[in-house]
Amino acid sequence: MVELHGQLDQDQSFTASGSTSQPVFVRGLPGNVPLLTASMGIQGQYAIVENVHLGPLDGSDSDFGAYVSEGSDHLSLRHSELSGNNQRAGGFGVGTWTYGGSQSASYVVAYDVTIHDLGQIQAGVDTDAHGVTLNGAVDHFWLLSSEMHHCAGDGIQIEAQHGNMAKIHHVYVGRNRSHDNKQSGMWVKHATDVVFSENEIYSIHTIDSFSTGQCTGFQYNPDYVWYLFNRLHDCEAGVMVG
Repeated sequence: MVELHGQLDQDQSFTASGSTSQPVFVRGLPGNVPLLTASMGIQGQYAIVENVHLGPLDGSDSDFGAYVSEGSDHLSLRHSELSGNNQRAGGFGVGTWTYGGSQSASYVVAYDVTIHDLGQIQAGVDTDAHGVTLNGAVDHFWLLSSEMHHCAGDGIQIEAQHGNMAKIHHVYVGRNRSHDNKQSGMWVKHATDVVFSENEIYSIHTIDSFSTGQCTGFQYNPDYVWYLFNRLHDCEAGVMVG
């Protein structure tokens, strides 16, 4: 176990070699949560990161937040906060936008995480900063009991890119709150087997041409996207299909 304290301004990335019986813990203390102002790559196998705050050093900082890349599995981020600034940075990213390999980021859980204030929401600006982003190759991902708000993109965006739809699959997004984001509460582009269940999404409104005010939805013809028992309200549209 690694215990973190105070403010840490250096990259805290690590590669874990845990197991089912002996997972690696990287944690702060409840009530005395450390602030990590540089990015944290959570890599390897069987690791839990908890009770941390990942955010910018200042308004110009563009290197912060947490990410998991392909080739890692059985990782969890929980009981934590991820905040931002006006830069297109921060949040929790799983998978790599430019990835073309054969590995995947598998069995990743984000639980009880609050992500907020990423990017510039105002009219005429498109920083496209999402709270949670799935790119590249990701399978068996859970986002549970978390909150994403005031992000200049989607609360969560799931996007494997054109021609790679099968590389992101088996995604479960349940019991979350997503609100006051610029683009949507939750959105799917290229993926398959995605379930949105028991989420509350609200207060998504048209601001400019980059923001059409939908609570949730999908585009580019993903396969098997399910919406079950969600509460959608105070948006321009409930579920939009593009």
